Amino acid sequence: MELRPWTLPNLLTFARLVALPFLIIAIVEGEQMQAFAIFFAMAVSDFVDGYLARHFGMASPLGALLDPIADKLLLVSTFIVFALKSTPTNIHIPLWLVLMTVGRDVLIVAAALVMALRPRNQVVSPHLSRQGEHVRRDLDGRGDPDEQRRPDAGVGRGRLLPRDGAP
Repeated sequence: MELRPWTLPNLLTFARLVALPFLIIAIVEGEQMQAFAIFFAMAVSDFVDGYLARHFGMASPLGALLDPIADKLLLVSTFIVFALKSTPTNIHIPLWLVLMTVGRDVLIVAAALVMALRPRNQVVSPHLSRQGEHVRRDLDGRGDPDEQRRPDAGVGRGRLLPRDGAP
């Protein structure tokens, strides 16, 4: 898989990552106009890189990975900075909101990692009570139980039969 790092959308994403520390410094030092200008430039570049990637065929696997990371870093770091009592601003985010936001992002990243690292042939059921059934059938090599429940999976009208058709 080719990552294609040198696309314009990826360069804009890298620029957002480079600009993030400058945004945080501007906020912490009370430079509100400078912080707003940096934040505005980051928001515009986020829109432009997404537009270019989707509409001009510049999407890349690296961009698909880096863009959400840059967005999450922006959100989490600014939330943390605005939660600090020492930040010279009128905006102060309550600690519970920061914890919920950071916790949500950690859960999203963890779920994405689990999905990316799971075996490709493993079936994931939306019902927690059936997860063990899917895993057992995958390990036994019997496949997806939903496929066996289809009316055309065996002989007869909707009967649950093994795949080989034996009654």
